[in-house]
Amino acid sequence: MESLTKNRQNEETLRKMVGRFFHPLELQSYKELTEGYFNVAYEVTLSSGEAVILKVAPANGIRVMTYERNIMCAEVQAMEMALEHGGIPVPKVLGYDDSHTICWGDPLLEVGFRIHSDNLFSGTVMA
Repeated sequence: MESLTKNRQNEETLRKMVGRFFHPLELQSYKELTEGYFNVAYEVTLSSGEAVILKVAPANGIRVMTYERNIMCAEVQAMEMALEHGGIPVPKVLGYDDSHTICWGDPLLEVGFRIHSDNLFSGTVMA
């Protein structure tokens, strides 16, 4: 899905993100999950063979609706609250960075559900 809010990153930037959150593991491969509407999402395979999801929020300065501002931070807080208080199965947050030192968007790494498809709407979700 094409969207002005998708903050696509190059391989070098993705390597830096993986290095920040998973050192000494490295980026082995990645592919963009193409069906989202707001954030850009990648399935990232680490040098250990583990696959994680990396999402990047829109770049600063991109016009979004008021309720969409800082939405990645709200997503992290909602997932953490759901795990703490409700026992609701949500992805585990492995890292979140809002420092904007690697890219102009908040990167979020998560694992928990694997989607076996490039298409989020037709994929099979495995817990």
